Amino acid sequence: MKRKVWILAGKAFGKGLLGPAIRIVEMAKACSQDGHEVHVVVLSPESNPLPEGVELHDLAKFDLDRIRPGDGLIFGPYLSAPIAWKLLRSDLPFHLDLYCVTATEQLALWARTPGVARDRERAKLRLRYLLHAARAESIQVSCLEQWMVVAGMFLSEKNWSKGGWVDELTTRVVAVPMGVREDSFPRGSANPYPGSIQTDPVFLWGGSLWNWFDLETLVETFRILSERGSNARLFFLSGSNRTERSSENDPVTKVETLAKTHGLLGKSIFFNTVSVSPDHLAPWLEHCRAGILTNPTSLEALSSWRTRYLDLLWAGKPLVVSGIDPLATRMVDAGCALRVAAGSAVELADAIEKIARDESVAMRLGAQAAGLAQDLGWRRNLSPFLDALSDPQAFRHQGIRPSIRDAARYLVA
Repeated sequence: MKRKVWILAGKAFGKGLLGPAIRIVEMAKACSQDGHEVHVVVLSPESNPLPEGVELHDLAKFDLDRIRPGDGLIFGPYLSAPIAWKLLRSDLPFHLDLYCVTATEQLALWARTPGVARDRERAKLRLRYLLHAARAESIQVSCLEQWMVVAGMFLSEKNWSKGGWVDELTTRVVAVPMGVREDSFPRGSANPYPGSIQTDPVFLWGGSLWNWFDLETLVETFRILSERGSNARLFFLSGSNRTERSSENDPVTKVETLAKTHGLLGKSIFFNTVSVSPDHLAPWLEHCRAGILTNPTSLEALSSWRTRYLDLLWAGKPLVVSGIDPLATRMVDAGCALRVAAGSAVELADAIEKIARDESVAMRLGAQAAGLAQDLGWRRNLSPFLDALSDPQAFRHQGIRPSIRDAARYLVA
């Protein structure tokens, strides 16, 4: 069965593709390969990274009446409230993509940005996600561990903590994680790291620094390694988080301050000075020894699918990690990651030294990473959505419409 497919998003296609945009592009590509007529609707697109044959629309100018019952419709949490409300009240069956909803964003108990205003914003989003999930035919999450957080978020809404609603919604949940790139990893690039560390084993922190990571243990680990005389180097791919809110660079400032205090900045710990887009990531991956990340013991870590690891798998590189997160567990089980207890700087230093001293250890682990990459490719990960598009019985069920009371709450929020 072939359908007209609509992928709606509240984000723009900028010049550099980040996680949400990459997901949309890969979803559109896979749908198009299966012969569906694919339309992507985003807010004020600055570029068009879509494959040939996929039509791009500007959400601000788009007429939602073009979508008909039976079309394959999917949208995510970034869609604006008024547009999402119109879809909620329509007769259109849809799938909801909650892959990026995390504990740190939604649960005040686990948040590092406290305050009444922020808590109110979280409450508004929880209500919106809840009503859309109740109405959706299918709910996509990154992993089942993430659904535990989303379900807990829903249970905080008093009207929905009774009557088994969360149990009923759970029957609609499918895991559709972010996937590994399926093009061949390009090798033979020039070493992009500073000349002073190009011959040293570099451990790459491949994404932004956020205050829910265990940054104190990370710096302490490299202080220990420095005392031992190790030539292991920590390199932050992003020199800043490059966000609109300057406060989100606080973790970067924190690490820089700690590194300076211990005399490690520019010696064992380095920050990048250039912005690296996904299209220019390969050289940094090729010339690092391994990736690194430090999780605390937290609900955020236990439920988050770390997409930065997917780049390591694409490149066939191992991971050194402290604490537990779902994808790290997959990598440990596959033999391509070394994991130690959260908060243990000494154990983490020992694990790093195993790879820093002996490149053959990294190569052995990296070979297993390349194998796992085959199991986590984009097309395989998207298979639940692609299967639904081919199922004549899919995109027919409208779920639970919001009550008048919930509708009023939604509109007031």
